[in-house]
Amino acid sequence: MRLSKILFSICLLICNISKAQKKAITDTGEEVILYENGTWKYFKEFDSNDSNVIKINPVVFSKSSNASFLLKSNHGNIGFWIDPKKWTFGKSATNPSADFELEFKGQSIQGVIISEAVEIPLESYIQIAIQNGRLSSPDLKLLHKEYRIVNDIKVLHLQMEGTQSGVKFSYYAYYFSNENSTVQFLVASYQKTMSKYLREAEELLNGITEIKVTQPDSLKVMGKLNPKPKDSIPQGLYSPNNNCRQFFPGKWSYSANGRKIQVERTLKTTIEYTDDRKFKFEYSNKWINDCSYEITFIGTTKPKYNLMKVGEVMKVDILEIDRDRMKYNVLFRGLDIRGEMLNDNN
Repeated sequence: MRLSKILFSICLLICNISKAQKKAITDTGEEVILYENGTWKYFKEFDSNDSNVIKINPVVFSKSSNASFLLKSNHGNIGFWIDPKKWTFGKSATNPSADFELEFKGQSIQGVIISEAVEIPLESYIQIAIQNGRLSSPDLKLLHKEYRIVNDIKVLHLQMEGTQSGVKFSYYAYYFSNENSTVQFLVASYQKTMSKYLREAEELLNGITEIKVTQPDSLKVMGKLNPKPKDSIPQGLYSPNNNCRQFFPGKWSYSANGRKIQVERTLKTTIEYTDDRKFKFEYSNKWINDCSYEITFIGTTKPKYNLMKVGEVMKVDILEIDRDRMKYNVLFRGLDIRGEMLNDNN
């Protein structure tokens, strides 16, 4: 099994709370934890005396200046700033309960983000994480625990290590919970390599933040697109602000094979020109959602053009867009192509 698959399976098992147990109230008002095997335990048993001595780290933690891309949890208003130059991310192909799986490019360190629409006291995670983790790693042990203030929110930080299939792993995790949701953010690597990646693990975890979204300005002011919406969070497919259409129309440009391609867009049409404007390429746009659309090739004035056939469709996901630039991913003929356009309206 590939390293990433092993680590993701461990991360998901440690993080998997809702499937392992549920909280209930007895007829006498006692809180209990119900397990899938039919057993139960008083909830207060998780709140051991040891949980009362969890110290708060006096250091105030904040996101890295290199963390420029914002992911949003599936439940609650929690986001995760990541450095896209270091980390790749995607939806889990094996476990639908995970919001995102992350992988440090070319390195042996992975992460998992899971959110649930349930409130769980932070101190309870100590017993829950260890109990769940020992289903896969019987020798899992807690090395360190503390509360941290990260980007103005309080999280529980746990460091753990254990063995699965003879392989020793280390885990760093942040846990956050409020009345609306619970978030688990876990990073894992080999025990021998975790010290090497400790800076990257801490930097990734410190991207957790509470998203405070302001209402954007009206899409139009006196018939023109508003050039300066109040919301400073970039629009994008994985952003809490995903109304990409407000920035989409206008004049843009990108580079292809060393040449500048000029683009003129409305919400429904895209027209591209070579830098000398000798040839024109026409497309129609069909929006799938607020930050994804299909672009269909209509035709071109360039003779013997064979890179696209009339009627062929590309799917475009806008990853990030503002009044200056757009980062996007194109799916065409089974290939994923990343690109960036610059706004030429300024």
